[in-house]
Parts: sequence; structure tokens; C-alpha cells
Amino acid sequence: MSALFLCSATAGSAVVERRKPGRPSKGERELIRARVPVPLRKALDEEAERRGMTLNDLIGEALADLVGVPYSPQEALKTA
Repeated sequence: MSALFLCSATAGSAVVERRKPGRPSKGERELIRARVPVPLRKALDEEAERRGMTLNDLIGEALADLVGVPYSPQEALKTA
């Protein structure tokens, strides 16, 4: 989410948007959506947490293994 700052450099008050730099791109990606039963989603969340990875990477690795396509997980976000 980007932060908004008020700028009084002009005659009126203007809203200036300043964005924080994000992580480097992992390349072209495509969004897929799937509806799964609640117990499965909870189990996937728990497994991802146990492995110290995101749910997205857990699912990406599992699907890549299923079809034999390489997958590289995203780097962990740095916290302050």
C-alpha cells in the first residue's frame, strides 16, 4: 500500500503519492484462482507456515512438481 503525503509547495494543498520500492520482479506471472474446501485451505496455510514460506510458493511448488516445471520461490520480505 502506498503512503500519501500532503504537499504545501503549491498555492493549494496537493496530495502527492510516494511509493516504497518493492522486491525485484520474479518475471512474468499470471493469476489463477481456485475455490477449495475450507479444511484444505487451513491445512495449506498451516503447511506453508510450518515450512516458513508463503501460501503462494507452497502451491506453486506443489503444482510445478506435479507437471514437472521448474519453480523458484520468492525471497522472504525484509522486515524493519
